[in-house]
Amino acid sequence: VDNGAVIDINTGELDLSSTLAGISYTISYTTTGLCPGTTTQTILINAAEDANFQYTPSVCENTANPLPVIFPLSAGIFTVDNGATIDPNTGELLLNTTIGGQSYNITYTTSGLCPSTNTISLLIDAAEDASFVFPTSTCVNTSNPVPTIFPLFPGSFTVDNGANIDPNTGELDLSSTTAGQSYSITYTTTGACPGTNTQSINITNVGNAIFTYPNQECINANNPTPTTLPTDAGNFSVDNGAAINPTTGELDLSSTTAGQSYNITYTTTGACPGTNTQSINIT
Repeated sequence: VDNGAVIDINTGELDLSSTLAGISYTISYTTTGLCPGTTTQTILINAAEDANFQYTPSVCENTANPLPVIFPLSAGIFTVDNGATIDPNTGELLLNTTIGGQSYNITYTTSGLCPSTNTISLLIDAAEDASFVFPTSTCVNTSNPVPTIFPLFPGSFTVDNGANIDPNTGELDLSSTTAGQSYSITYTTTGACPGTNTQSINITNVGNAIFTYPNQECINANNPTPTTLPTDAGNFSVDNGAAINPTTGELDLSSTTAGQSYNITYTTTGACPGTNTQSINIT
């Protein structure tokens, strides 16, 4: 063989490591008998097809499907292991078929005359845990609610509908909310693979305990009752040792003392109790 290549003189095996791509080599065979004969053939050494490609070193599981940032120069197909799915033509890896924290081997194999293969490993980073637990409802007249379970990763809280929330502690300012309104509270982590979680809280109004009562009554008159009753369920009570019907609000005058004033209170019995007090003077 010519051009400096190496060949086995007995078997005709051409050592391709001694050749150069794109170069033709002439191989000759000569018999050793009484009348030697020679035959010559030419072989072209084709270059292996370029299967090189590249992705970013790692990808967050909750981002857009990754594509190669450097695409192979020769025609071929992509494949991937570990049960993931990839577009064989574009190399788009479908992240919804992957698992965060898992590495996947992506292989490109050319399909021409001199096929070649290249494989790289791509790590799918798990999204940061933004989970938290917030009360599902709270009374408008209670203490500002805070998360009962706090997120594991650094981040910040936000809230919609014009309410105010402490971005660091998640304390919701009830004075900025409206009773009967629901608010979506969102926590977003600030690391390499941000995670987001949203919970809803309903702001509940206090029960309606408004009623009217006579402001004075003669001790020898009929037992007084409210002139208007509260709209929400609850109970009446009275101080100074007097007796009152908790359901109707009828004050037992026989349990009162002339010249004494009594405070009559109505307290609702719902999730957010409301209270109202009126005073009656016994004449």
